[in-house]
Amino acid sequence: MNLLRDVDLVQLVNANVFTNVIVPRDWDSQGSPVQPSSIDLHAGFIYIPGKGKHKKGGVDNPVNEIVLRPGETVLVETSESLALGADLAAFGFPPTSISNKAVLMTSPGHVDPGYKGRLHFTLINMGRQDFLLRAGDRIVTLLVVRLSAGSRAPYDARVGSPPAGNQHLQDELESLAHDFLQVTERANRAASAAARRANLFLPIITALIGVLVTVVTAYLLPWRDATHALESKVAALEARADTHDLESRIGQLEAWRSSQKR
Repeated sequence: MNLLRDVDLVQLVNANVFTNVIVPRDWDSQGSPVQPSSIDLHAGFIYIPGKGKHKKGGVDNPVNEIVLRPGETVLVETSESLALGADLAAFGFPPTSISNKAVLMTSPGHVDPGYKGRLHFTLINMGRQDFLLRAGDRIVTLLVVRLSAGSRAPYDARVGSPPAGNQHLQDELESLAHDFLQVTERANRAASAAARRANLFLPIITALIGVLVTVVTAYLLPWRDATHALESKVAALEARADTHDLESRIGQLEAWRSSQKR
């Protein structure tokens, strides 16, 4: 079993083993779908679990772009098709542009010799941020190996041709939940519970505020008024004391001046 290199993979593209591949100007460029020992496949149609067939995101009305919120799930179909011979197999891995964003791909893995058709992948946003997924984005990296000899009974011989129509996609979508972790549902339940608790304690809080206002009005305000009155009286007494002292000093001064005239 040999892992195929870039030259071999380009030959497979030219031989229509991989179809609908966007051919670059330079197979050896950074943006080429063919890398040194792998080939990148891209997102094609995007399906949303729980949608009716004809609804936006359903099997008969897929979308080309979606914002995947935390906990949400989508089913993605590659834009490229495979037609593996009996001596070819592949292994799929999510590219770093997906895995680094905490987006989980649940169904990459081994592709048997003899498989024909597009690949389907389930993506789940396990991160804390929204994830934008668009048709044309890299969705899976394939390593392709050539067996030492062709399989005795490859995939197409065992399973037959892919089913006509989109029934197989519909079956997959019906087995999935769009809100994988039920994040939205749990958030709604938490908000409802918080609202119920707030409604429960609101009368109690209102009553406590009323009691506090009564206490302030009955005790603190009169005390403040009494304190203010006392301070006024003290100030008046101080003023009177100062006046009496001044009058005494003036009397003494006049008596001294009289004695000097004599």
